[in-house]
Amino acid sequence: MRNIPFSPPDISEKMMTLVNEAESNNFVYSEEATAISLEMLQWKKPEDYIVLYGYVHVLMGMLTKKGEKAHRAETSFGTAIKYVSDHYREKITLESVARKVGVSHEHLSRLFSEKIKGGFHRYIQLLRVDYAKRLLESSDLSIGEIMTESGFCDQRTFNRVFKSFTNFTPRQYRNQKEM
Repeated sequence: MRNIPFSPPDISEKMMTLVNEAESNNFVYSEEATAISLEMLQWKKPEDYIVLYGYVHVLMGMLTKKGEKAHRAETSFGTAIKYVSDHYREKITLESVARKVGVSHEHLSRLFSEKIKGGFHRYIQLLRVDYAKRLLESSDLSIGEIMTESGFCDQRTFNRVFKSFTNFTPRQYRNQKEM
């Protein structure tokens, strides 16, 4: 579980601390939060935990009433996470996500830095590498095709980023999974 900023029990601990410190009238019902929670229950692999970490912040922002400014920040972050999760395979920048969310790129960068280890760019890289790993394990696509499908623009960057998360090049990863 290299490069994961927390362990699975850490999620429960942080959530329970937030819940125990809050007053019962500080919680609100949200159908969207319920849907996200149900989706999160399906994620079981260690590489899913960083995505879960982002969603935990989204959920806590949705379910707790914190001042209006904090609520807007959580909503902005939640909207950004959702947008990034839907578009990470495309050419995506912090500026383009900030425009979609309706906040400054400085503000969004600060939110990502506060909530996700490594910030916005590392989060995108993680999503892309996770997708590439799934393709390497389950498809016969070439490494170049997987690179493009995952949202990477050049082979050198793909290899470097992939290895930083897995300790393997994409080819080594595929070969060791085939053994």
